[in-house]
Amino acid sequence: MLIGAGITVVGLLVSVAWAEETRGRTLAETSALPGRSRRSAAGGERLREGDLERS
Repeated sequence: MLIGAGITVVGLLVSVAWAEETRGRTLAETSALPGRSRRSAAGGERLREGDLERS
């Protein structure tokens, strides 16, 4: 039980240290963050900026 609690605390600390703050940003701004890759579920092609606004 304590091992699981320790793993959870370590995971929380790593997440807080590495995750970028997104409060106050729009969905489009957070989607454009570096390292983000969005693919459609059907064909696997990359979505271009503006594809979601058209639908």
